[in-house]
Amino acid sequence: MRKLLYILTFFFTISSSYAQDDMYDLTVTSVHTNEFLQNTSNYSTVFEGCTDITVKIFRPLALSLSYPIDIPVTLSGTAKLNIDYTLEYNDGVSLTSATGSELTMNASARDLTVLIKPIHDGVLESSESIVFNLGEVVVPGVFKTNEKTLEFTVKDQPKLNLTVSTDTSVKCSGEEVTIDASVSGGVAQYMRSPFITYHPYAYEWDQIGTDRVQPVNPLQTTDYKVTATDICGTQFVSKSVNVEVPIYPEIEASLDSAYICEKDTKVDLCVSDIAGGEGNSYTYDWKQANNNTTLSNNECLNATAGDYIVTISDVCKSTPLVRTNSIYLDEAPIPQYEFLSVPDSAIKLEFNNLTPIKEGLTHEWFFKNTAYDSVNTFYIANQYPVVVEGKNTTSVLVGDSINPVTFNTSGSYEVNLKVTTASAGCYKEYSEYITLEPSYFFYAPNAFTPNGDDVNDAFRPIVTGTKKYEFFVYDGYGKLVFSSSNVLKQWDGTYKGKPAAEGVYVYKVVMTKNADVVVFSEQGSVTLLR
Repeated sequence: MRKLLYILTFFFTISSSYAQDDMYDLTVTSVHTNEFLQNTSNYSTVFEGCTDITVKIFRPLALSLSYPIDIPVTLSGTAKLNIDYTLEYNDGVSLTSATGSELTMNASARDLTVLIKPIHDGVLESSESIVFNLGEVVVPGVFKTNEKTLEFTVKDQPKLNLTVSTDTSVKCSGEEVTIDASVSGGVAQYMRSPFITYHPYAYEWDQIGTDRVQPVNPLQTTDYKVTATDICGTQFVSKSVNVEVPIYPEIEASLDSAYICEKDTKVDLCVSDIAGGEGNSYTYDWKQANNNTTLSNNECLNATAGDYIVTISDVCKSTPLVRTNSIYLDEAPIPQYEFLSVPDSAIKLEFNNLTPIKEGLTHEWFFKNTAYDSVNTFYIANQYPVVVEGKNTTSVLVGDSINPVTFNTSGSYEVNLKVTTASAGCYKEYSEYITLEPSYFFYAPNAFTPNGDDVNDAFRPIVTGTKKYEFFVYDGYGKLVFSSSNVLKQWDGTYKGKPAAEGVYVYKVVMTKNADVVVFSEQGSVTLLR
């Protein structure tokens, strides 16, 4: 609250020169010292609770010395003392009435100061008057002064008028909006240049500032109240403006995981079923887990296997949704198998599945007689090349092995093992060709792992239908590391009692078939792995 004292100062002076009638005349001069208000018809207008009146009377020195005399002072008018105004005066005054409206400037007093303060009663009423009267002073045979009067008009403070911004809204929480207030009326409307630059009206917004125009950033719907005060500090008016901040539903979205079958393959990881937020548009920020580098700003991320985080925001970006999911590598292991002949049979084989174990992995065997099959079928005219567990078939799903497999006819067969993962259906295949004859069969694995796990720990050819047998193994330099004439004897991967080095070795088997004298050989290579 501010209050500005608007002071009217009047000087009463007494001239001490003699006139022809030997009478002295008392003259009154008024001086207006604060002229920042516009003239309201004269400088004798004051406003309740805002502008005060100070009247000063100076006794001429000659009068004080030669003729010490009391000077009567009277206040009258329609304004009532202690109801419409109060009085303050210095010690050189005596009260001569119970109401205090009649004063006496004592003979001993050099001057008299009277402060008149109009009271702001808040009641609308017509203008009132205060009359200040300096009474007649007579010194018989010496001088006589005329009665002097000053009259002041007391008015109600003009009403303040406050307007504020109309209620408004923002799209997003925290968005800036400008609100403003404007005041007119009051005593301040009478201020004139250069004093108008003193900002005649005061503004006070609840907890946000004192400027007429205020930028605000509401986080929720808020009423902003402003109180405007006139320059006098006794009249104020308040109003509010409402800024509505919408409440949006939380953003929701789905993010499904994805699978790839090969390490370097890329696949799309996409956001779907998105809703909520402001609802018109969304932005996406894809990052890899534990890495703050943005990978994509699109709805989908095309990437390889890994864990990924997407931050989904609406235009307000106030409550983003964070989702995490992964692209999984579901690569199938490389199929591996071995087969062994059944003793005393050239057309029965045992197949052992050596594929690495993976949970949920499906194994599927296919058998094809290459002499009769077309390109895309395993056998024609419902003729089946093998018997598994008493049933004719071209394929069978198994876990580890199938035993025995009986081939109906001799010939060349393609044996295919396909493994398929459970999660994404990723698969790999391995095929090998086998030649079967009624009285002769030969097969040699292409690798073995002598590591003591009782799986594929030794190497030997599988041979049936022979009467002579010589088995030789050579290293990469042609040095003989193993030999045997026993068809059941296996090489355990050692040389002179010590483990042989990993690598590729060459084998050779020299044989003669039953009921035949021709010596022939089978040879190839085998890889030793540990």
